[in-house]
Amino acid sequence: AICTGAYPIQTNTSCASELIFQGASGSVIGPFADEIYSELKSIIMNEPLLDAAQTKNLEFSLAHLERACIIKKANSFYLE
Repeated sequence: AICTGAYPIQTNTSCASELIFQGASGSVIGPFADEIYSELKSIIMNEPLLDAAQTKNLEFSLAHLERACIIKKANSFYLE
């Protein structure tokens, strides 16, 4: 979702908070139905939030998936 510029919504049962900046680039929500419904309703109606997150997520993806960045990371696994 981040790489496509979408607004990711992930339950807080994973490590999503390492990549998602709460309320800016996505939402990490509780695993209970009432929390999910409430959060989804507020996100879907907030177009400025979704638009800003799309820009942030595309910038994040470009910065972390750019060829030179990937080469540097891959080389660190083998050369260090």
